[in-house]
Amino acid sequence: MCFACRRLGIEDPDISETEDHEDEEVEELESQGAIFPRQQMARKSPREVTVVRPAPSHDGSPIFAAYSVLEASQNPDAPDQRPPFGLVIYDTAPGANATRAERMARAIFDRTIRERRRAEFDPDRIEVVAMGLPPIAQPDTTSTGSNLPTPRDRVEACIRHFENERKSRLALADLVDARSWFLPERIDDDWYAWAIIVIDRLEERWEEALGYFKDHPDEDSHFVSEEDALTSRFGSFIEVCWQLREEVWERWEEPVTPELRVWPSRMKLELIGRRLGVDGGLLQSVSGFYGHFLPEGILDRELESARKRI
Repeated sequence: MCFACRRLGIEDPDISETEDHEDEEVEELESQGAIFPRQQMARKSPREVTVVRPAPSHDGSPIFAAYSVLEASQNPDAPDQRPPFGLVIYDTAPGANATRAERMARAIFDRTIRERRRAEFDPDRIEVVAMGLPPIAQPDTTSTGSNLPTPRDRVEACIRHFENERKSRLALADLVDARSWFLPERIDDDWYAWAIIVIDRLEERWEEALGYFKDHPDEDSHFVSEEDALTSRFGSFIEVCWQLREEVWERWEEPVTPELRVWPSRMKLELIGRRLGVDGGLLQSVSGFYGHFLPEGILDRELESARKRI
């Protein structure tokens, strides 16, 4: 199911059923003795390089995007070289600035690529927004005794920024630019429409957290705890999901409470590559995006719809 199609009033074909039917036909023909040519091994992929470029910003906050282009590309800055599937990370830790955002975009893109994509090779774009905020208030700090932002304050500030940025991108005058700087919905997530990552604490050796479990497999664990986030020697982040799919929650008879409309999960920085990835992370919808949303013109319909509302 593509939730973007439903929102735009477009009939959404059941792609999975079509693929299953095709597989069944092939299996039946093979059982009858038919022989199908096997695919040849793919040739060695052309070499790619990572580029980092300033991204559009509706309010002037520094935003840098990292993505890969072919090394032989004659014009790496052309919009058609930029992947339209963007993932957004907010650097809200003290000291956030343009220089660190640029460095962070490149480091995260390069050093989490195996964790992010796994078996997926659809291109993505990592954007880092520099939005420095004061240190986060500790759990035992009362709102009356401190002006420090709570985790909820931090999350809501980033959500507001993201929503305004997305509207601004949809309205970019150049349609080709608007396509290349797109910020996609989680089109096949049954629970929430949007997700971002908010870095709330960053230590001096933060880069060592990227791809950490590749070198330390014995420390790997899918168990996520607030305590690990607080004690990590590299830093922590909050994965934020919001705009729940009310019709799905109702179908499953799940209660919809105000607290659930935004779902923040604080984690240690070592998990950032995994939470950017295809297995339930920010890249979860990438296959549907490149297999359906983009080739079937849904992105163009999205841009057209946004322009009508201006």
